[in-house]
This record gives sequence, structure tokens and C-alpha cells, in this order.
Amino acid sequence: MAKIESEELLREKDLVDVYRAARSISVSRRNQVVSSSVFLLALIFAALSPEKTHILADKVRAVADYGFGFATNILSFLIAGFTIYLSVTKTDLLLFLASERNDSSGLPEIKHIAFHFMRTMANFILYCLLCVGIKIFASSGGPLSMLIGTLADSSECVARVATVFGFALVSAATVHLLMLLHSFVFNIYHTAMITIVWEREKPK
Repeated sequence: MAKIESEELLREKDLVDVYRAARSISVSRRNQVVSSSVFLLALIFAALSPEKTHILADKVRAVADYGFGFATNILSFLIAGFTIYLSVTKTDLLLFLASERNDSSGLPEIKHIAFHFMRTMANFILYCLLCVGIKIFASSGGPLSMLIGTLADSSECVARVATVFGFALVSAATVHLLMLLHSFVFNIYHTAMITIVWEREKPK
């Protein structure tokens, strides 16, 4: 494989670039299956629910409310934990990881590891933005609520479909964060084992 130059390590200029580059890393199939299943189940539940559209919309807001609090609290721990990990990891190990390529993604090994963490944190940020959007635009009297109310007056079916889809989306996104957190914990364990193996077998 091609030699890893410093320019490659510094290629990404912001979090969006990091998120795009992280897509070269395969996503856990388990996470995809669970999140997709929850979306379908929530979609079916909401579609068959006898509750009125405005009651279902209140449930969407409720999920966004507690989801935002959960996501912001966990995100602060993720950022702190990742920062501490980088600060305590031996420099010689980081340099070694920066000089080796990962066979599956073709990325420098250090970026392959870091992208797992960064993709998780980026998803938490996107989820927070989704919740903020719901809290601002879909709050009672907000522009989206007024639009759905107008649609309900003209076409109850359109308003119902929008609310059902919103409920399924927020529910699946919340479960997806939990699955990402599961993967994040494993990645911490894995990097800890890498550090131990390095200390045992590093060149003298």
C-alpha cells in the first residue's frame, strides 16, 4: 500500500469532512438491522394506532424532549472520554498507528480507529439537531405544527402520514443512538487491548 504522508492525516478540515471519510468504514450490520426493525415496527404501530393525529404528534415531541437530554448528556461524556484517551495514549503507539494502513478500509490505522469514535459523536450531534428542529418547528403553535394543522383541515390523511413518519423516524433514531453507544463501548475496550499489546510487543 502507498506510504502514509502527513497531508493524508490532515486532509479533513471539519467534522463534515470527517463524517464523509468515515463512511468508508463498514457499519455494523447488527446496528442496521435493529434500527431498521424499530423504524418498521414504530411505523406500523403509529399507522394502526387509534389515537388522534395531535396526540401522536405530542408523543413525537415527548420523544424529542427526553432524547435531546439523553443525547447531550452522553455526548459530553463521549467527548471527554475520547479526549482523555488521546491524552494518555503513548506517543510512540500513536505514531505507529499513523504509519500503518487498515486492510479493510485502506485508511491509516489511527484514522480508522478515530473515525469510529468521531462517527458516533457526529451521529449524536445530528440527533441533537433533529430534536432541536422538532422542539422549535414542531412545538405547539410552531410552523410545522401549524402546517400539519392546516393539512389536517384539508386532508387528514396527509397530516396523519407526516406524523406517523415523524414518530417512526424519531423512535428509530433514538434506538440507533443506543446501538452506536454499544459499539462505542466496544471500541474503547478494543483500543485498550491494542495499547496493552503494544506495550508488551513494541520494538525495543
